[in-house]
Amino acid sequence: MDRLQETCTEVKISTDDGSSGYHGFVTELLAEDMKSYLHGDSVIYACGPPAMMKRLAELLKACLDAGKDQAIPCQVSVEERMACGVGACLGCAIHVKAVVDKTRYRCACQDGPVFDIREIIWN
Repeated sequence: MDRLQETCTEVKISTDDGSSGYHGFVTELLAEDMKSYLHGDSVIYACGPPAMMKRLAELLKACLDAGKDQAIPCQVSVEERMACGVGACLGCAIHVKAVVDKTRYRCACQDGPVFDIREIIWN
């Protein structure tokens, strides 16, 4: 925590049991904070379970749909098992958007593990 406060202007803690900081999911806290983000000066970096990432993607889409002039950039590090590390086993395949009405897969071990959140299909 101390190291974060050395470089960050504000650090917020969220725990689902209320033992420290905000009592609730971090995505709930983020939803409130996003209202004040300056879209040209903000970037979100996240890692965590798929359900959290899916909710984050929904929040970003809702923010854009609500009339914000541009999307907040967001990079996520996916949590996938990487058995072979070279993309041969496809154990770490991520479902992503491709051209209109088509999808494809990318390997977290070779193509990631960091992706633009808008590229991933969270179903």
